[in-house]
Amino acid sequence: MTDRFYQIHEEEIRIPGLKREYHILQISDTHICAADEFSSAEEIRKAEEWEESWKETKKFFAGLAGEYCGKEQELSTVEAFRKLMRYAAEENPDLLVLAGDLLEEMHPAGERLLRQALREYPGQYLCVAGNHETEYLEGVWDSKPGFIRFDGFQFLAVDDRLKTVTEETLDVLHSIVRNPVPTIIVTHIPLCTDKNRRDLGLFQPYFFIDENVEDANAAEFVRLIRDNACFVAVLCGHLHGYLKTMISEDKYQICSSQGMIGAVNKIRICG
Repeated sequence: MTDRFYQIHEEEIRIPGLKREYHILQISDTHICAADEFSSAEEIRKAEEWEESWKETKKFFAGLAGEYCGKEQELSTVEAFRKLMRYAAEENPDLLVLAGDLLEEMHPAGERLLRQALREYPGQYLCVAGNHETEYLEGVWDSKPGFIRFDGFQFLAVDDRLKTVTEETLDVLHSIVRNPVPTIIVTHIPLCTDKNRRDLGLFQPYFFIDENVEDANAAEFVRLIRDNACFVAVLCGHLHGYLKTMISEDKYQICSSQGMIGAVNKIRICG
């Protein structure tokens, strides 16, 4: 890939016993600011304001993370999102993971654009809501835990956009612990443990769920993921910068950077 729009990180997750390799693409934080022919004047004004604010903000985040953001990234949020979706269709992964904040806010034109793009996407995808979004968007994401299953492992989408999780989510996690299946967790907000706290020190507490300071459900959520071998990795977003950390001695958390600058994680899952 020679197009410098794309900021690609190649990763590997090992799950013993798999019969074949799987290829995953992970993107997040595209913050679509859209208007269309059905938008009111006020909706158009807001979309233009959001778009203008991200021109410099995405550069700020890129600078903070030490990532490239040049002329190739001078695309609108809509253009960047469409380019990422074309790339995903060309790559044809086993799963496209969309780790939240696809929309800048819940607004009709953005919702229409997102639904249409995912209807047209030829492959399988799993999407979670981000903190800029609400708990439910029909056909795209849900507040309830959602599974995508493969031969020998599974993905579980968890809504943690409010820096906590529901009792229903904890029940699902406990059921996996009782009947273990290797599970990759997909969230929007990263998890912070004693193992990766120093790595997350660049970011304010707003950007992660800390096992030591959040509410009881959030603390239990982090510790369940940290302490149980059936949960093999976490894929997340929200940081607006690529970061791979260890949340326990043998468990990776892989954060994708902002899709607005072409960030893509290409993940190989193998035995």
